[in-house]
Amino acid sequence: MVRAIAGSIIVVLLVGSSALALGDIFQGFSFETNLTGSIELPAGPGSGSLFQNVMLGNNQEAESVGTAASQGLQGMLMQSGNADGLCAGLTVDQTLFAISIDPTGQSGSAGQIQNISGSLGQIGQGQGVGVIGTQFLAKGLGPGSADASNSVFLNQGQEASNVLGAASEMSCLAVMQNSEVSGGPGSIGSVITGMQAGTAQVQTVGQLAQ
Repeated sequence: MVRAIAGSIIVVLLVGSSALALGDIFQGFSFETNLTGSIELPAGPGSGSLFQNVMLGNNQEAESVGTAASQGLQGMLMQSGNADGLCAGLTVDQTLFAISIDPTGQSGSAGQIQNISGSLGQIGQGQGVGVIGTQFLAKGLGPGSADASNSVFLNQGQEASNVLGAASEMSCLAVMQNSEVSGGPGSIGSVITGMQAGTAQVQTVGQLAQ
């Protein structure tokens, strides 16, 4: 008997996109994506595989008197695993998380956030994203092989302007994680890997001195 399990969760939070006082703009965006995959191949001939693919996309735009702001995030997460054995017990377990990071280091804020205080006021914006991946492969006695792959590509950018100036920033995060275990009769083995990556940016354009 072969058991293969795959699942994904996507959580999206739009903090807001609005004009407050005359010329003011505030908007934010946060997301979380979770992929988990598992293959269990008990002793005996058999094979199993799994594949997951998630695409992300979000864009926000706002304009007011003398001010404009836009921000967006696009990306893709992919996860695959395979197990093939004659008599070896094989296990594949893997997880992949992509989540917004608060660029200011304060809890409760969005992973992408923009705040413009009117046409002559301060421009502030920041963005952050992080990725965590884990993989576990195990092979019991007997011939067999197993492999796992996680890959992520995320791109995000921000632009904001008012009468005093403009600010723009862009970040890209591309990560790949691969593991493999194989062996002949009488061999056993296991592979454990973990990876973590992230990026964060913050920009401020000062307001006109009074």
